[in-house]
Parts: sequence; C-alpha cells; structure tokens
Amino acid sequence: STLYCTHHPCVICAKMIINAGVARIVIRDSYSDQLAADMLREAGISVETLKTS
Repeated sequence: STLYCTHHPCVICAKMIINAGVARIVIRDSYSDQLAADMLREAGISVETLKTS
C-alpha cells in the first residue's frame, strides 16, 4: 500500500508503518530524522517526495 503524509514520519510512526506493511510513502515536506529514515530504508520502504509545481 501507499501512505501519503505531509511530513517525513518520526521514529514512532516509522515503527507503526513498518508493522502495518506499508510499501511506499509519499511525503510533501521533509525534515531531518535520520533514524526514522534509516529504519524505513532497512525495512525496504520507499520514501518519495511529492513534486509540486
């Protein structure tokens, strides 16, 4: 499944997303939460930034 978020998930949300079996996350804005990004990458979850015009 694909999850659409306004921001990059935090560590707590990343854990729940991994457990829920989400395969792809599309975000509008990003912030620096390297641990959450590492967790999602290790789980094989793709994180893409939405391109707005």
